[in-house]
Amino acid sequence: MKGIVWDKGTGYWCCRPKDFQGNTQRKKVYLVKPRNKSCREGQKEATRLFKELNRTIAQGISPDDAWRIVKTGESVPYQTPLPTAKNLYVNPDVKSGNTKKKKWNKNLVSAVRNRFIADMADRAAFGSLSAQRPMDLKYNTKMFVDLYGDKHMKDITNEVLRDFRKRLNKLMAQGKYRKHTISNFTSAVKQLINWSFREGVINTTPRMMGDILQVKFDSTDRKQNNWHYQVNKGRGEINELRKLYDSVGNRSDVAGWNERPQALHINRVLRLSLLLAINCGYTQKDISTLQVKHVHWIGTRTPRIKRPRHKTGEPMNHAMFAETREQIKPWLVGKEPDDLVMTQFDGRTPLLHHTHASKRRVCLIGSWMRSHIRRTFGDEEPRRISDIRKTVGQFFIDRHTGLEKFMLGHSQTTNITMRYVKLPQSQMDKAIFLWEMASGFLMDGKHKSRYKGEKK
Repeated sequence: MKGIVWDKGTGYWCCRPKDFQGNTQRKKVYLVKPRNKSCREGQKEATRLFKELNRTIAQGISPDDAWRIVKTGESVPYQTPLPTAKNLYVNPDVKSGNTKKKKWNKNLVSAVRNRFIADMADRAAFGSLSAQRPMDLKYNTKMFVDLYGDKHMKDITNEVLRDFRKRLNKLMAQGKYRKHTISNFTSAVKQLINWSFREGVINTTPRMMGDILQVKFDSTDRKQNNWHYQVNKGRGEINELRKLYDSVGNRSDVAGWNERPQALHINRVLRLSLLLAINCGYTQKDISTLQVKHVHWIGTRTPRIKRPRHKTGEPMNHAMFAETREQIKPWLVGKEPDDLVMTQFDGRTPLLHHTHASKRRVCLIGSWMRSHIRRTFGDEEPRRISDIRKTVGQFFIDRHTGLEKFMLGHSQTTNITMRYVKLPQSQMDKAIFLWEMASGFLMDGKHKSRYKGEKK
């Protein structure tokens, strides 16, 4: 039956239902546990429950309440249908105007956006863009298309952009999006309009587009989500990076958590992921695609990780912390050079992949890390693992200006002469050593002299 799958770990027939909007839920619903997978009665019962669950959800009931109703056999209460995706962004201060849907035209915003994403995908296949960029543009323009997809591209005027800005301001004031995310939305919309102008879809761009959709950041915006690593007990400051690392596996809410095989695997992934983010400034994509051949132990004075960044292709060369060497060593045993360093519990599936059915991006590092951060610092904690990269960059900008581009793998195309400048690796190694001390990960007895010119 399409829609139900067999879960080997639990022995249940399960499913991921869709809500009233058609969005697939991440949380699994465990339907039936038969004697084995080939039990036809169990499969028939799971199919019946799945169909009943979908019929209940179609009446406008949330998936969790619908499953409770199906299990207990309660009568389905009448409920007002949920709003459509477009109504989620309704601004009561702006009149809706004509709600009649326009006839399809190749120059509608929705159609132009589809061609725009297809062109970006071709450029990514050619090598001009990263493979992730078209997917990011598709997500960042989704809200704009939901609101104005039935408008003609030439009807996108300054008034429409101001209305879009008001809606974004309201969502940001409600705490649904951060300022950085709003900036990504406006940047993608400007790129879509400029592409339409270059392709001849429109004769001119809105004159005030740059001013209306401009998002400015000051120093407080850049530093407000950084992690504290300097200890000052007088001001109540603690080393949050070290606390986040030391608290891995402290699950007092679940009895016997550390005795479970999958829990031990999750703890190992979280520890190494945190170390790679702190030591090298890696993102979730960099961590999940790290291969065994990128880790160099032989032929180098200091064990290091050498690899190009997935987004820019710039080479990165990082000396490993002593703690990083201790945690990464067990992951390399018995693997080939092209194997991934970290995988899921089965040893094959990458931590970041796309499902075949919905083509949805699944990143276990992000979900596991988000839960761990909220358990450590509270449910209202907005910071994520990506903010560690910003903290690393801020440390290098404040103390080693110019090295942050090489540390984080930023593109050097802003200055053509940088292509011909070879950075002395010893400078980078010393800067990483200072960052290891500042972040609290320098282990006693394991920081022998690793750089030329140092006293032993």
